[in-house]
Amino acid sequence: MATATSAALANAVLRLPSAVSGGWDSIRTRLVALAVVATLPLLILAGQDLASARQDAQTEALRVAQLQANLVDEHLEGVDTMLRGLTAAIAARPIGCHVSNGAICRPARR
Repeated sequence: MATATSAALANAVLRLPSAVSGGWDSIRTRLVALAVVATLPLLILAGQDLASARQDAQTEALRVAQLQANLVDEHLEGVDTMLRGLTAAIAARPIGCHVSNGAICRPARR
């Protein structure tokens, strides 16, 4: 009885590789599997590089946006300073002065 069971087990073990590799008999299937296995690491690395490049592009875009915001801020500060100076010049004019506001503001035009 034990001999028959061990013989059946031995037959099952010997047939196992042919049952597992039954779908791998075709050369086309083996070549496709080889191509997938060979390109998988490259695809993983490319995905990581794309993520890194996207992060770098976002950082650079933020830096450029901050530089442009600083330029706009400096321009607005200059306009504000000029308007404060003109306001002071117009407000400081004596009551009896016959100089028009246009004459005072004309040098500020560019």
